[in-house]
Order: sequence, then C-alpha cells, then structure tokens
Amino acid sequence: MEETLPLQVDILSLPDVTQATHDNLNVNANIQMGDADVTTSNPVLVRLTDGVDGTIDLKDGVDNGGDNDAGLQLAGRDSGGIGRTITATTAGRLQVEALIASGGATPLPDGASTLTEQQTQSTTLSAIQTALQIMDDWDESDRAKVNLIAGQAGITAGAGVVSTNTPRLTLASDDPAVVALQIIDDWDETDRAKVNPVVGQAGLAAGTGVDASNALRVSLATNIPLPAGTNRIGEIRLVDINDLNMDVAPDVAVPANTRALCFAGHDDGDVVRIPTINVDALDGKKRVSIEGKISVSPPEPPAAATPVSIAADSPLDVTGTDDTDTEITTGDTFTIQQVTAGAEGDPTEKGAVIRVSYIDGSSVEHVIEQIYLTGQTVQIFPDTSTARDGTTLLGVAGAGLGVIRIRREQFGGGTRELDVVLRGFEQ
Repeated sequence: MEETLPLQVDILSLPDVTQATHDNLNVNANIQMGDADVTTSNPVLVRLTDGVDGTIDLKDGVDNGGDNDAGLQLAGRDSGGIGRTITATTAGRLQVEALIASGGATPLPDGASTLTEQQTQSTTLSAIQTALQIMDDWDESDRAKVNLIAGQAGITAGAGVVSTNTPRLTLASDDPAVVALQIIDDWDETDRAKVNPVVGQAGLAAGTGVDASNALRVSLATNIPLPAGTNRIGEIRLVDINDLNMDVAPDVAVPANTRALCFAGHDDGDVVRIPTINVDALDGKKRVSIEGKISVSPPEPPAAATPVSIAADSPLDVTGTDDTDTEITTGDTFTIQQVTAGAEGDPTEKGAVIRVSYIDGSSVEHVIEQIYLTGQTVQIFPDTSTARDGTTLLGVAGAGLGVIRIRREQFGGGTRELDVVLRGFEQ
C-alpha cells in the first residue's frame, strides 16, 4: 500500500515581475485542494521524486531501477554549510551522513551515558575483572592472600613454639575452659587439687602412724628387682626375746640366752643352727657359742692392696711360748681379715692361748685379738686395721718396730701342736 504524505504550502507573495508594457503585479494566491483552500485540516497531497528515475515512495524489497536512489530524504546542512542526505548503496543498504546542528553539538537524550561516564564505567569494569581474576586463583597454596595478622603472611599451624604469626586467642568468660582454669588456679597446699587417690577419702595419711583408710597400700612387683645402691632404705631395730637390741656393742653385759645378730643355717642333718650367748661353765663368762658345723668364706683383699699371709707354725710343736714377728712395709697400713688357730688336745684341759698384737715405733705392744683354745680349731674375722685401743697398724722404720706379732702359749706343760695362720693386706 502506497503512503501519501500531506504537504501544506502557503504562498504569501510573488517576486516582482518586470515587463515592458506592464506595471508591477502583486499577486496573493491560495492553493486549493478540491474546492477548499489548503489548510492544516485540508492538506495538499504531494508525490516526491528523486530527480533521477522516478518517485521515491520506494517499497521494501523492490528494485527501483537505479543506484543512489533515495527514499524520503531528510536533508540538512552541517556546521560547514554542506548538505547531508540519506542515500541507498548498490548493496541495498542506506548510507547515512551525520547531521550536525548549526547551533553546536547535538544534545543527548535524557538518561544517555556520556563519554566520561562510559570511561569511568570501563575503568570500574576493568577493576572488577582484576578482582575476579584474583579470587579465581584462591586455593590451598594461595590462601586468598588474606593476612589475619598485620604484616604476617599466613599463620602458624600444628604444635610448636609461639611466633609472631601465631594468633592470640581469648576465651569467652562463659567458656567451660575458663571455669576449669579457675579451678586449676585454686590448686594449692590446702586445696590438694581436689583429687582423691583413695576413693571416698579426702587426702592421704602423712608421716609415721598406724594404718588408716586413707593410707596407701603399696605392693612390689614380683618381676622387678630392687634398685641397686648404697643408700639406706631405713633403720631396722632388731630385738630378741628379751626385747634387747641385737646390735650388741662389745663388752656390754647382756642376759643369758641373748641372741646377737644371728646367721641361721642348716647343719649336715638339716637342723637349723644359730649362734647364742651362753655362760661358759669353765670361767662363768658369757660367750657366743655355735652348735653344729659351720663353713665360712674368708674375705678377700681389695684389688689395689698387697695380700699378706703370716703362718705361725714353725716349730709346730710348742712348749711354753713362741713368738712370730712380721714387719709391715714402712708407710703402709696393715689390715687383718682372718685368723685361723688350731690346738692339739690337752689332757690337763688347761688349753692354750693365741695372741695377735702390734708393736709400734716405741716398742709398745697393742693387743689386737686373743683366742683361747682347748683342742679345737677356731676362725675369726677381725677385718680391722687398728688394735683394740685404736692404734693404727702402721709400718715404721726400725728393726723390731711396726710389726705384727703372733704369740702361741701352751698352758698345760709338755709339748703340744699350735698352728696359726693370719691373712690380711697392706695398703
């Protein structure tokens, strides 16, 4: 369907007409459409042409037969006075030349974005893009590049010591841990941490005293030996049936049948034998007696010492008195560990005596041990380096000085065998 465009034309005047035979003619004319003057309500219908090959009321998609045909052309001049139109190209597209109003730049419609705003938006979009790219790189190794502590890249993890990148934590006042720590803070001598090792008993018994419900029971494991050492576990008071201390000092009077520190054992008949203190029927003195047979392991000298053995057996038969002297090395101290003495039986029962003594640098004799024999063999273990009076058995220079003397004396008359061996060491 063709579209007609109304055009209203109002001729106000005609230019002057100069003729040789006529005066100037002023004409006022009105163009009429039909029988009525052309007005806004009665417009003139005009067909527009392109000046080339026909009308310009082109139809969409129809070849009009020429290049550069124009449809309804909107013509105008730019700021330089040059006309600008809309033309059609051979490709069938419209070519539009920009029109610039003579009054300056064409204003943008309301709400349109200006160049400055578009540049700002472009900058903002670029920053958003950069931020999104950073967020896209967040992973286990990148840690989002967030520093919980100022100036510290990352924080410490796992067990370890405190460092500058270790977070500081504060427990909330109503946290159960705060309550627990307050209880621990109250632990002291009187509070005892409110721990009862024995069920139902507040605290344990302390110091010496009798057994009680709050006294701990201790049991030694059967497969664990006691630790080695020389320290005392404690002191033990040994008493006998007379309630007498068994660590009896020498020359202290004790009742009959008093036991000293006893070493019990079995004899050949599997009978238990122990030493006792009995009154000797011969002289009324109290002496230690042992029933049955006993065997004794003699002591050994220290590794750094010089062992010494003195035999008083030459002659073996003694009539009256016989002395055997042995000098101690000058400057050394002599220790007597064992004395073994034996005597032949005496029909008169007067017996014999063995005296071990020390002769000091002034030729003074100091008794060490004295053994009475009546036809038996006796072993004693003095294990001493001093005489009875406390004199040290020290070797001194000079003939007959600083010596150990063994005296064998027969009381019964006649000749009897007396044999003595003394063992010890110098150091």
